[in-house]
Amino acid sequence: MIARSLPPAAVPLALLLLSSVGASACAWMGEPLDSNPEDCVKVIVENHSFYDMNLFVERDGRLFRLGTVMSKQTTHFALAHRMMGGATRYRLVADPIGSLDKVVSPQLRVERDATTHWMLEPAGWLSHVVIR
Repeated sequence: MIARSLPPAAVPLALLLLSSVGASACAWMGEPLDSNPEDCVKVIVENHSFYDMNLFVERDGRLFRLGTVMSKQTTHFALAHRMMGGATRYRLVADPIGSLDKVVSPQLRVERDATTHWMLEPAGWLSHVVIR
């Protein structure tokens, strides 16, 4: 088989197409789990902080890493219900890179067809959650 490279102008388009394919399915540790996005817990994290944040889900006292939300950016996550392990309640935990001040959401309920929108503020105690 002959290996071919993409022309430089086609690389951004190829990356965009690859990222849009993966964004539509639920994921757990980077692996797609469910093909139906309706069966996901949808989480949007809006980071107004000056720190990049490592984001975790806490359920049953254990932390599961979701990914990183860069400073002044918004990131979308889709979590498979089976990743939640049958838990009906969870918390989101943001661990700022370069700081010891973690931000922990209030306890949240797993709800179908709802989107959890977490706004992380520069003063962590001002952070808040909206569920739609």
